[in-house]
Amino acid sequence: SNTDVFINVWDNMLKSGKFLTADWTVKVDADAVLMPDRLKAHIAALRPPVGMPIYLKNNAMDPGLGNNGFLGAIEVFSKQAVEIYRDNKEGCHVSLGINAGEDGYFKGCMDALGVGFMVDAELFNPDKSAGACNLGQRAG
Repeated sequence: SNTDVFINVWDNMLKSGKFLTADWTVKVDADAVLMPDRLKAHIAALRPPVGMPIYLKNNAMDPGLGNNGFLGAIEVFSKQAVEIYRDNKEGCHVSLGINAGEDGYFKGCMDALGVGFMVDAELFNPDKSAGACNLGQRAG
């Protein structure tokens, strides 16, 4: 499992405090492509409630293949969601362990902590075809 690696990265990010300077924190896998302007448009279209702890479910794939709407290549969390994770991460680590993939871990942690979610089925779709980024509707 890659969960322990991502927990270490999150720990370093949390220690830096840089996440506090933005409304959203986005984790992108090294082999994924993110179009920041498209992501901003997707978030604006959702009209998320200001100041609420939420994460974005990012796909509408089959629930098994799409990890119940939350694939780990691109993960989007409000600042308030990250603050709740920061304040409760040890409990998630003890309760959930690290055997699942990191996307399952973070989704499970957010859900267990009562963080809400919004769904953007067009935010991300794993598509390795050469022209996938040119379609324009997805942020990743």
